Amino acid sequence: MLRSTSLTAALALACTSAFSVLCAACTARSGSVAGDTSGAEDVAGTESDVEALGTSFIGSGGTSVATQMAPSAGAVTAQGLATVGNPGFTFEPAGCLQVTSDPATQSATYVFDGCTGPLGLVELNGTVNVSWQSAAGELTVDFSATAFHVNRATIDSWQSTAVVTASGPQRTMTWTASLTGTTRRGRSFDRTNQKTVAWTVGVPCVDVSGQSTGDILGAHLQTTITTWRRCADACPQAGSAIDVKNLDRGSAIEIQYQGGPNAELTIDGHSEEIALACGD
Repeated sequence: MLRSTSLTAALALACTSAFSVLCAACTARSGSVAGDTSGAEDVAGTESDVEALGTSFIGSGGTSVATQMAPSAGAVTAQGLATVGNPGFTFEPAGCLQVTSDPATQSATYVFDGCTGPLGLVELNGTVNVSWQSAAGELTVDFSATAFHVNRATIDSWQSTAVVTASGPQRTMTWTASLTGTTRRGRSFDRTNQKTVAWTVGVPCVDVSGQSTGDILGAHLQTTITTWRRCADACPQAGSAIDVKNLDRGSAIEIQYQGGPNAELTIDGHSEEIALACGD
């Protein structure tokens, strides 16, 4: 298992003069795949930020959207949107979020101004438009936003639909989204997402599985999330994993998260440690 030596250097060490041309090609290809991977991980983090924010709009009962400004359970001085549905935090500082709700049309506008929220969400700026309907034990919520900022990423366009079901304290959200923008590390993306997001009322964590597909810096990448658990510490928990496939070239890699600002990247059986956007 290679950790301290870069993957490119490790491949170069394996070269002999007889295979120098072949190894040079392998090294270049691996470096390119690693670059794609870094972008995919960065975009996965931005997608996760939007999904986590989406869950915060769900009311504690799981059948309505939170629209009332109130302190959360356990909050002492801060006031914000009651988000006990996930995971019981507020948006701070007081007054950073303004909500305009129209019960007759079942719609609301949320205007964020420098907010910090649940699950490591910071620097929330911009307007999110939300509409909803509830029937047969399901809550369907539509989200839209333009020029929205979260965790130093810019979401140029956000369109999504969430279908939420509740069973006791358990919540399950089927998430379909279209996102374009630029990550906190300056990578442009245009992606579609089909995810399942699950959480438990009062527990500051979300579990995500599913797939996203689209362009990252011009590369057409498919990201499959086999397991992804994110709690209040913001970085994915140890055991989280994603597989990334370049649909143009057919190359693929795997990222295993280690529970902090680093993860293990594996390409063709060779591994190295990479830094995560959540550790910036």
